[in-house]
Amino acid sequence: MMGRIALWTFGGWMGLTALVVGCATTSRQAESAASPKKVSGVVEDWDPASLKESEPAIPVPEGAARSGGGVVAQTEPTGAEAGAQPSLLPGYRVQIISTPFEEVAREVRKEALLKFEEPVYMVFDAPYYKVRVGDCLSRFEAEELQQKAIEKGFGQAWVVRTMVAPGGAPPQP
Repeated sequence: MMGRIALWTFGGWMGLTALVVGCATTSRQAESAASPKKVSGVVEDWDPASLKESEPAIPVPEGAARSGGGVVAQTEPTGAEAGAQPSLLPGYRVQIISTPFEEVAREVRKEALLKFEEPVYMVFDAPYYKVRVGDCLSRFEAEELQQKAIEKGFGQAWVVRTMVAPGGAPPQP
């Protein structure tokens, strides 16, 4: 009988000790979270937007355009004459696909070349390959081309604002 009481007393003291130690640890963790240590050398009010943007260290290839901070590699439209670089104006194109897979984009581009008289472009804007059709200067003209694309089987076609070659590019061999 005395052994059982001693066992219960010992178990009670162990439980009480565990409770006190556990609560003390939790309060220390809460204190350290409430007052974080200051790391020397860190300037918290520095704004990276205040930096002046200089020319890119990586040369941008001729015929490539900047898009959202990245460089967009654009294949020649079906039609640009060798050596002729048309001036670009703000306008619209109809995007018929955006995919992370280059082979899928190439297949859709081939299909679009067969179905459209307008120039077809394949653009890489990381991580997506985009196939676009036309060089429209007005939104109305682009929406007409979008309807034409939907009728030709590109049901997910949509209008995008981009730089275009006015009058379209002549066919390329």
